[in-house]
Amino acid sequence: METDTIQALEFAKDLAQQAHIKQGVDIVILDVVRSLGIADYFVIVTARNTRHAQAIASDLQAEMKQRGRPRLHVAGLGGDNRWVLLDFGDVVVHVFVEDARSFYALESLWADAPRVAFKPAPPLGASNLLGANNPPGTANLPGAAASGAT
Repeated sequence: METDTIQALEFAKDLAQQAHIKQGVDIVILDVVRSLGIADYFVIVTARNTRHAQAIASDLQAEMKQRGRPRLHVAGLGGDNRWVLLDFGDVVVHVFVEDARSFYALESLWADAPRVAFKPAPPLGASNLLGANNPPGTANLPGAAASGAT
């Protein structure tokens, strides 16, 4: 695997993780480098509704720009679009509302493209937010971990 492709894979996984943090679901990474030639990976994300799709795409765009990886092209950002595309060159992100994702069926269209294993990491501090360190029945209660109150 070339260094550029390895970096593109890590970038695709980072974009997928950022989409997960923004509550995107059913995230799939497709390796399209052999079949497409203009990108190495597609990151496909489902949003709850059009506003959520717009928010995920806007946040991804802002986050990557801040990190020095601005998007090259965008389609569907703004308005009530059910599919937003962010082109970062080697990685293209598709954010869909569920019915649009089913209708366009990119996974079927690119069925020959290998899927990349992606398991989202829990957000930082998630175990504390979920009360993992607290006694049963005391999740997120003030002082619950310290006092052991039920």
